[in-house]
Amino acid sequence: MKKVLILALFCVFPYCVHAQDVAGSIGPATPELANPATVAGATVTVEIPKAEYEALKQAAAENQRLLQRRNQLLAENEALAAEVAVWKQRLSRVLRCATIQEAIEELQSYSGNVESPNR
Repeated sequence: MKKVLILALFCVFPYCVHAQDVAGSIGPATPELANPATVAGATVTVEIPKAEYEALKQAAAENQRLLQRRNQLLAENEALAAEVAVWKQRLSRVLRCATIQEAIEELQSYSGNVESPNR
């Protein structure tokens, strides 16, 4: 690759320089493009059909709505994952109970419906 670049510099470059000498210096096609301040202050304007603009605007609004919905669903997912972790811990404690009565009491403690044992 280096050899190709070196050959290009030695073989092609002298012909390009010679061609510029023969043709004269190449200047800008229009004088206002030669001024760097004019080029730096230029603004690109793109015109598109109104129907396409409206479709793009509607697609952007739909995209924003979907992003908000996605964020809402992610937050709900995190809340549900935390709740599942709590229920896993509770189930683990219930399964470690030695008797059915202990398991029932453990489950009742979670629901808040602790009934009297005299029932």
